[in-house]
Amino acid sequence: MSNLLKTNGILLSIPEGDFFLNYKDYPWFKNAQINHVFDVEMEGDHAVRWKAFYILSDIR
Repeated sequence: MSNLLKTNGILLSIPEGDFFLNYKDYPWFKNAQINHVFDVEMEGDHAVRWKAFYILSDIR
């Protein structure tokens, strides 16, 4: 799993594929600390969790 910061969002690359999370739909990432954005882990087969933001997101 990896993340890539871009000017308009985050590219999240996980075993299920690549997902683009734009700042318009996910505004809490825009001004976040980089270490918080990169602190993401899989939760089950279809969800990711960011501990710093208390976010659990389904990626199906």
